[in-house]
Amino acid sequence: MIHGTKQDKILGQEFSVFLSKKLKKKFSFLSIQRIFGGASRETYRVALKDEDQSTVNFIYRRSQNSSLIETDQKTEYFAYSDFQETEVPVPTLIALEESSDVLGAPFMVMEELPGKVASPFDKDAYIPHEAEIGQQFWEILGKIASHDLTNSKLRELSEEKTLNNCGKEQLEYWVEVIRKDSLGVEPILEAAIRQLQRSEPLPQLG
Repeated sequence: MIHGTKQDKILGQEFSVFLSKKLKKKFSFLSIQRIFGGASRETYRVALKDEDQSTVNFIYRRSQNSSLIETDQKTEYFAYSDFQETEVPVPTLIALEESSDVLGAPFMVMEELPGKVASPFDKDAYIPHEAEIGQQFWEILGKIASHDLTNSKLRELSEEKTLNNCGKEQLEYWVEVIRKDSLGVEPILEAAIRQLQRSEPLPQLG
């Protein structure tokens, strides 16, 4: 059964053609389902049938004209690429397409991570594994925070960015965004900004 609107079905069929050429495999389209909740991309789960007649699920993240979060898709793709085959659970990347010529908008493709998302309204969703899941959560965040950026693909995004100035650059950028969107002066927020400005990371030697 093919799910989704008529426009989505056409998109899913075009996606299967693209992926067949990209991976040099024969895929046939089964279904496409919009995943709601992402603020920066249109996200779809696309089910395809491969040459062995097995169902394979892919995640297709497509740029949109307007979004709640301003992000560069290449930044997202490179961030995922830094953690491929590591202990940080990220999906296996398939493709990044920056042109709108292929499917009407820039997009990225990845394999689907198996699992289910618990309802935020179910307070018992994680019983009896709350402590274990919490421990894993903070360990993963620690691995991300301590990741060595020396050979990171993220550094390819700008030759001018260095480990010593990227923090200051991002702080200045988001302070400007916050102040532009604020309805008035926000004392607590301004205090937090001043604290961040006073505690910039020390320059790395060497």
